[in-house]
Amino acid sequence: MMKDHAKAVAATLFVADLVLTIFVFIGTYVLMSIPNKYFNPLLPLDNYLWLLLFVVPVWTLLLQWSGTYRSQRISAPLQEIIQVARAAILGGIALFAFVGLTKSSHISRPFLAVFATIDVAALVMLRVTLRTEYVLYFRCQSCLGVWSVAKPDRLQFGT
Repeated sequence: MMKDHAKAVAATLFVADLVLTIFVFIGTYVLMSIPNKYFNPLLPLDNYLWLLLFVVPVWTLLLQWSGTYRSQRISAPLQEIIQVARAAILGGIALFAFVGLTKSSHISRPFLAVFATIDVAALVMLRVTLRTEYVLYFRCQSCLGVWSVAKPDRLQFGT
């Protein structure tokens, strides 16, 4: 029962990480495509979408390799944050290397840097939020469980 629950949690985290990374990629493009005085305008989104064919598998491997989908009960919150951040940072470095090796000069390097930075922050915030909600939920459930199960006529003090 516990192993099935742990597998379901790991699968949910896996999907959430990848969906969040894809949304961050598209959101970064939208953010960077707004005309500003700091960066040159980006090419159409079609020129960047092929990078997702690299990002999704590499992020999957790095997040799996770093141990982020192991049981949440055996890892400390700080350790989990470090694992996720390390995987996303290595993914950003790998993305820069991939774009450099393919000699894709049309890909904006500031776009890649902003994407990698926002992705690290978003994945870490996702884990912090989920861990906080998890702790608060079970603390609340344990409080409610004590109050809903304990009936005044059946309370016994000291046996």
